[in-house]
Amino acid sequence: MILLLIVGGFIFGWYWLVSHRKAAIHIETVPDSQVYVDDEYVGRTPYEGEFEKREIVLKLVPESFEGPMAPYEARITLVSGVKTVVRRVFGVGEEGSFGEEISFERLGGDESSAAVISDPDGAKVYWDGKMVDITPLRLDGMALGVHQLMISADGYDDRSFSVQVVKGHRVTVNVKLKKVGEVAGDNMEELVTNGESGGVEKVYVEILETPIGFLRVRQEPSIESAEIGRVNPGEEYEVVEKNGALDWFKINLPEAQKSGWVSVEYVKEVKLESEN
Repeated sequence: MILLLIVGGFIFGWYWLVSHRKAAIHIETVPDSQVYVDDEYVGRTPYEGEFEKREIVLKLVPESFEGPMAPYEARITLVSGVKTVVRRVFGVGEEGSFGEEISFERLGGDESSAAVISDPDGAKVYWDGKMVDITPLRLDGMALGVHQLMISADGYDDRSFSVQVVKGHRVTVNVKLKKVGEVAGDNMEELVTNGESGGVEKVYVEILETPIGFLRVRQEPSIESAEIGRVNPGEEYEVVEKNGALDWFKINLPEAQKSGWVSVEYVKEVKLESEN
């Protein structure tokens, strides 16, 4: 009986820990915006925060002197153990705004899948350069790793970025396209997203201290991927790509004439350099 109580208590404790994991959200906008969660001001973009799992009302109010811009407001379900990513480029009016929401949901086991939703509906979905279907759609049994996703619809600008398929998870992508000819806020469509800097700015990161004195550079954005190099605290490198979950940066290694992925846990963005 005592053994059963101990085992039962352990199982309950494990279940409580799993079920009470925090939900995370990462937000990037152009221009910078004030972030409100359930009408409470929580900070400015770029923003990263953790919350208890629940449905929230997210409101982003752009800070711009270029004219009135429509705020972004949406109901978002935050899931424990899942990071939701929101990217938004604001325009004058809703039609001039665009961006995407990317979230990961744990499925259990070794299953992996992707779901794509778009505004407008019926947009063509290109997965690694191949047209697979139109939105909304669900793709099961996708290969693990980073993939290139492009959403295309007549009368709208294409939207292209990287997403990562993770074992045991479903990645859900909700994309809003920009109508052709609509002007984005501050003429800043160069939101740095998965390596798309618009040819305007270069982003650099500084390597932070690590428990082992160096940081491993991986071939793919995963701790299970092969190590292809090492970088040291205090060194700075150019970022060439960000993964869909925004928890890995791909950096240039000039001396080795190659690039690889490092965890954002041990780097910080230090500067932007304009490209002529």
